[in-house]
Amino acid sequence: MTNEEQEYTFDKFELIAAIVLGLAAIGTALASFQSGLWGGKSVEAYGKANKEATKAASECGKSKKIEVRNNYFQSFFITFTFQLSTH
Repeated sequence: MTNEEQEYTFDKFELIAAIVLGLAAIGTALASFQSGLWGGKSVEAYGKANKEATKAASECGKSKKIEVRNNYFQSFFITFTFQLSTH
């Protein structure tokens, strides 16, 4: 290989490296732009999701209380009617 061939190969490498670095810079700029657009919205959505999860847990707790209360009254009624029928 002569010096001219080595310089030509080196120039190709520099061109490819410059293109790749340019594309990386453009990608970084677009990612930063999108982050700025969506940053606040994700926090708002997280807050809404947390509020709904708390509400669902509260409703589930209420239904468990009602279920326990109904089971208690059912067992009381069955015991009461059984005792009435045996006397």
